[in-house]
Amino acid sequence: ACSREDVRKDHISKLIAIKLAQFHSIPIDKYEKPYVIPLIRKFIKLISENEQQKKEISTIISDVDTIDEYILPHLIPNAELGKDLVYCHNDLLVKNIIYDEKNDTISFIDFEYTHLNYYLFDIANHFVEYAGVDDADFNLYPTHDEQKRWLKIYFQSRQMNQQIINDDLCHL
Repeated sequence: ACSREDVRKDHISKLIAIKLAQFHSIPIDKYEKPYVIPLIRKFIKLISENEQQKKEISTIISDVDTIDEYILPHLIPNAELGKDLVYCHNDLLVKNIIYDEKNDTISFIDFEYTHLNYYLFDIANHFVEYAGVDDADFNLYPTHDEQKRWLKIYFQSRQMNQQIINDDLCHL
């Protein structure tokens, strides 16, 4: 399994971007609904079971029933690029990314949360995981330049429209 340090290495980071682009290219049924809202509801339910976390999140979201109104306008971009629904892993912890040094390949494991979702959810989740889980250090969050470099590789690997890529990278 990868570590926080591994995913920051240029070569491994590039392989992850390419692998995620391939994963997001799996054909899907476009009539399914995205998983982001049920997944966030699940996380909030877990948080609400812990009194300290519940208190902290209540300042952000006072009513779980309004999550659809809060999440969609604030976290899901309006750009065409962000509306692309794909088959997502939805749990890209660094420990769910395996680097095979011998074959120089990346594999993902732990597919219990895979579902149709906004591809930006997986990317954002991956970037947040740079900080870690139990002993999170958000100083390890990828820099602006690291994010742009990673996204450029991802977009090119998915063969997305170059003009959209350039426009979106400018807004990062």
